[in-house]
Amino acid sequence: MSAKKSRFSRLVTPVLMSTLLSFACSSGGDSNGNAATGGASGSGGNPSGGGSGASGGSGGAGGGAGGSAGTGSGGSAGAGGMAAGGAAGSAGAGGGVGGMGGAGGMGGAGGMAMGGAGGMAADAGADAAPERPARVLIYTKRSTATHNASIPVAIASLSDLFESVGIDVVASEEVAMFTAANLAQFGAVVMVNSNGTPFNDPGTNQGNALAEFVRAGGGLAAFHAAANTEYPANHPLLALIGATFDNTGGGVRNFECAPQGQHPVVAKVPNPLAATMDETYVFENHNPMNQVVLRCNPMSGNTPLPGSWVREEGAGRVFYTTLGHGPGAWQEDTPFLTTHAWPAILWVFGRAPM
Repeated sequence: MSAKKSRFSRLVTPVLMSTLLSFACSSGGDSNGNAATGGASGSGGNPSGGGSGASGGSGGAGGGAGGSAGTGSGGSAGAGGMAAGGAAGSAGAGGGVGGMGGAGGMGGAGGMAMGGAGGMAADAGADAAPERPARVLIYTKRSTATHNASIPVAIASLSDLFESVGIDVVASEEVAMFTAANLAQFGAVVMVNSNGTPFNDPGTNQGNALAEFVRAGGGLAAFHAAANTEYPANHPLLALIGATFDNTGGGVRNFECAPQGQHPVVAKVPNPLAATMDETYVFENHNPMNQVVLRCNPMSGNTPLPGSWVREEGAGRVFYTTLGHGPGAWQEDTPFLTTHAWPAILWVFGRAPM
């Protein structure tokens, strides 16, 4: 990992403490991320909102931290100190505003269930995975030299960004990294322009290990040629990415892309996002659960192509984008990196995009 300090450190200053305080003072949510009114502190309390308990607590505005009103009381706030709603009953201890903390979080069993994508996605509940290790695997094994110029730039820029948020980086081309034991060391895997047979041939064991890692709560962010493999369409890696590569869409050229909706991975993407000397891959066999968050102008015709998508996979998250072909895309100040790639990586990590 690069030892130098990135100028992005000023852009990604942690805001965890202020977020925690604001959650402790606001209403909680149900397992769908909806607002809910919390119970009272001290003994008694409101059984429909949670946060009560004989041993008290200093607050109770969390409203069951994700439990629903139909499940009775939210549990005891006494063990949580600054409890934001108790242990949330049986419906889900990860609610809040889309949180992924679950019962526990901050301050014992009652704590504040916080997490998810900065409270922006209501995709956690009673089965929320524990916090992932603060370590990332950047994987770049490839069969061709097409992207040799872009990969070192990507590793350097991403390493600086990870350093700024306290995440350790392991950059590797070793297929042996893809076992259950080895992947358990990481919170997410970032595949940057790996191609051909990145897990060797047939690579099914490694692909299955990665898929299980994600379903257990890990993250995968795959860029550009990571989807351009020689594997069959039913290979576990391609099934995990969520589509099958068909062609390069006219090759390297200049074009524009447009964000779709307000998902955290495109919330700050300019419209249009200019792609300089990049490629819009064309895919088939799209997973119907993919949520397309970026579309790009095709070489010909008038129908924009899916450029980036996201998907929940078990307890984990998947992101893929066709962008990131050349070294220019990975320079530290590019809109692609700062407004799309980096927020997407944080999202698959379960952290709030900045």
